[in-house]
Amino acid sequence: MVYVTFHGDQRARQRLGIPRRAVARMAERALAQGRRLSDFGTGIRVLLESAVSTAHPEGDPRIYGHHLFVYERDRFVTCWLLPPEIRRLLS
Repeated sequence: MVYVTFHGDQRARQRLGIPRRAVARMAERALAQGRRLSDFGTGIRVLLESAVSTAHPEGDPRIYGHHLFVYERDRFVTCWLLPPEIRRLLS
């Protein structure tokens, strides 16, 4: 069970364009099925880790779809849209 923070709820609705009742389902799905940064090569991993570590040093980022989801323990904190150059590398 993932706890969705207020900030996480707001950002998911804003950046993913999903309704409030779907945020918890999406956060669960991204945590279970999302790829960890350790699954990627050094170039992508270093780039994304630097972005996450400045904003959320204890964050556990996952990539799901075209978004980066950030969790701290069992809490969904925020999500970001991946930049186009990173999305191209992941395809």
